[in-house]
Amino acid sequence: MLGVEPRALERSFANVRDVSPPKARDIIVFGLKCARDPQSLTDADFVSLREHGLGNAEIMEVISMAH
Repeated sequence: MLGVEPRALERSFANVRDVSPPKARDIIVFGLKCARDPQSLTDADFVSLREHGLGNAEIMEVISMAH
């Protein structure tokens, strides 16, 4: 949508598990899961974000940005 090549995005997030701080990493992982396979989201995915202090509004923002 923004003209970024899919290969560039894949390279950017190839090592997403190494992203620090953990809050940023978990938000990115959640967003990628929303974009790639939203049906696979589980309660644990939402709990992870809530443990970092995200509320409903912030979680909805991540979801909307992933689409």
